[in-house]
Amino acid sequence: MVYDAITRIGYRISPVLKDLPLKEEETITALATHENNIYVGTSLGNLLHFHRFEDTTEYISITSLEVNSHPVTKLLCVPQIQRLLVISNRTTFAFALPELSPCHMKKMKDVSDLQLLDNSILVLSPSKIRIIRIQDDKIMVVREINYSGAVTGNYCRDSHFIIVANHENYDIIDLDNNRKVPLFGYKTDADVRPIIVSFDKEYLLTILSDAKTSMAMFINSSGDVTRGTLTWVDQGYPSKGIVIESNYVFAAFEEKLVVSSLESLEAVAETNNELFTISRVSLMIVEDEEVKKLIDTSIQPAASQVSLCNGKEVYGVYPEHKLLQLQKKFLNHEELQVDRDDFTGEAQDYVTHMLLLSAIDSKKDDVVLELLNSERDGRLVVSPQFALYLFGQDHEKCSIYTGLTSFLESWEFPENHELFKKYILNLKPEFLTYELRLYYYGVASEDECLDFIPKDSFAEYDLETKSIIELLTEKQKFKSASQIFKLLQKSDAKDVTHDYSLFINDHLPNDLLEDAAQLVVTGSLEDADYAKTLIGVIKFDKDKGFAVLKKAPKKYQSINATILKDLSGDANNDKGFATLQIEVLEKAFKENPDLKGEVLDLLVHTLEVFYQDIKEDYDLLYEEFNEMNSLEKDKWPKIAWLDFLNICGKSKDLLVFVEVYLKSFELSLGSDRILEGEIFKYHRLFKGHDIPGLLDFGDYTTAEKLAGGEDPLPRKIYYNQPQIELPQCNQESLLQIFEFYLQEYTSGKAVEPAIKHFSEQYFKYIPVLDFLNLIPESFPLAYLVEYFNATIIDLNEHYRDALIRKAVSKAEAVRTTKLCKDFSK
Repeated sequence: MVYDAITRIGYRISPVLKDLPLKEEETITALATHENNIYVGTSLGNLLHFHRFEDTTEYISITSLEVNSHPVTKLLCVPQIQRLLVISNRTTFAFALPELSPCHMKKMKDVSDLQLLDNSILVLSPSKIRIIRIQDDKIMVVREINYSGAVTGNYCRDSHFIIVANHENYDIIDLDNNRKVPLFGYKTDADVRPIIVSFDKEYLLTILSDAKTSMAMFINSSGDVTRGTLTWVDQGYPSKGIVIESNYVFAAFEEKLVVSSLESLEAVAETNNELFTISRVSLMIVEDEEVKKLIDTSIQPAASQVSLCNGKEVYGVYPEHKLLQLQKKFLNHEELQVDRDDFTGEAQDYVTHMLLLSAIDSKKDDVVLELLNSERDGRLVVSPQFALYLFGQDHEKCSIYTGLTSFLESWEFPENHELFKKYILNLKPEFLTYELRLYYYGVASEDECLDFIPKDSFAEYDLETKSIIELLTEKQKFKSASQIFKLLQKSDAKDVTHDYSLFINDHLPNDLLEDAAQLVVTGSLEDADYAKTLIGVIKFDKDKGFAVLKKAPKKYQSINATILKDLSGDANNDKGFATLQIEVLEKAFKENPDLKGEVLDLLVHTLEVFYQDIKEDYDLLYEEFNEMNSLEKDKWPKIAWLDFLNICGKSKDLLVFVEVYLKSFELSLGSDRILEGEIFKYHRLFKGHDIPGLLDFGDYTTAEKLAGGEDPLPRKIYYNQPQIELPQCNQESLLQIFEFYLQEYTSGKAVEPAIKHFSEQYFKYIPVLDFLNLIPESFPLAYLVEYFNATIIDLNEHYRDALIRKAVSKAEAVRTTKLCKDFSK
């Protein structure tokens, strides 16, 4: 049942009790409520009990009692004593609340009406008015007043007056003074029942003017008129009841239900009456079907104190839910001025959705973000699915409140990617759904994606993660996809490393070379993936690829060697490639000494590659060495060639060349191989102990050490200590050196310091006479002073040694002779 006129003034009518267990001829004649219970009296004298449980949405029939064979005309709940008083055939019956168990209270007879006062009960009968109290089911008469023909009555709050009506007039009874004050009559020729309605501290009293017109007077407890007269013209008399609700008077006539304003006393709504009577009850719980149509679920039910009854069904009249009022403004695109805290539960959630749509419609981005991120009970009020429905690409797969459907049917879905990205960034991690993540990665820039990835969760390499990577790849956001792969590697996700290598190789370079290089050196790749990825890096950036090879884990040494070998044909004259080959092969050489020959071959090849470009620098370096080692300079000892190479200043290429040169020298010492070519001249001189050759080369120190039986090896060693057999001191070789120095002198060079050095260093190895015979007569003897001193000292030491040995021998001979004589005795 829907009354549009009632709805327009902000009230609704919904069913409370339907399908009652009534006989065909049986009708509802009385109604009362107590807490979650409704009590119904019928025309056949039955009493029905209905209860609404907390987990139900309707009243459930509990019991049915037969009170009397006559109609029940009045039900009065007395909460103070937990009793229900029933009037049937002018006799009262009492039952316990709420279960209606029988009571042993004495029946009162000849009762016209009962009204509940503050702490007592007003009992009306044809001859008396009584005020009673009930205690322990005993009735105590507090006051008794003679009054003839009382039909109905009501009491005046906070006063000692009551208002009653007999068959013709309204009267005020002064209880303290036991006196009656007549007011006015309420009918003409027609027989009607008087109506007294109390509200606040006022009373409404109905009057029948004529057959078609009636009115209502408003008085206070003293009988004074308080406001104008309410008139119903051509409506007849409101015999089916009057109720005052808020600022309205609801009057039920035979054919109409009229609602008037208490302020203007004008009719504000009028609708046809379908045999309904209207009355006030303490409370009925009503399911608001109109609100349920908006939200698709039950919310906190409405509370009604106004009932409509047509004899078979009971309806509740209640103020329209604020949600419905707000809905009207929303559908009209009016600005919504509302505090969400005025609502609770699902109603509050619905309001949030309306406010969100309204804010989007009016482009209030700050409000939109606030509403999208609002929470209730640890969850988002606006689901991510609904947010995507509004801003995303898919507008079909979303559950929508029914009440919003009509609005959204004409909705133009906005494209505001920036706003929606802010929404996603502001969400707590636990609210980030796969769909939101997918949306963000689809519309965000590469840099935004890279910033977002650390906030995201990629704990597993599952289908959702794979689809995100696919989307990023499709959108050519390769760095972002690579970043996700790197995060997944830390989580030990299965198959991620293999798939990452496939991704890297499919999309090189695309700013992924650095990531590819990092992947190669992790050591986590299978051999095939490692080789493919490394070759890819080398293909796109040779220098970076070679740098990666230097850092590659040991487990890939054989693969590295194979790759370098395959690439060597194309990089035959590539100096960087050559040095890289050396580094890679050296790592393997440390583990496998049998690779010595291969390393030496590679060193030789590398020197040949370098030599063409650095020959001039190398020659200048050799000239510098000869200048520094000149025999005409008096500084001794001279620096050896190999040690000189270690300390001299060099350009980058020359520095690499010298290092490879020294390494090749070191490896060649333990090899039977004779290195050919100009570059390896020194190698051959050293290895062959070629004293004249070393002297011609200018490495006088090494020549002297080899001749004198000293260790000639350089100070810096690159591999294990070279295994060479040190030569014995060779007098002939030393004489060769001395004669070389003397020849230089005779040729006119100022090499006196060299002769002085040699004479002092090796005087023990050349006889004095041979030495003196070799010295030219022109040589300054001043350079030989130290030689002669050392020689004399040495001769004296030898002479003393000879005398000592001679004396010792003589003493031993004497001692031996004496021992022999003593033994013979």
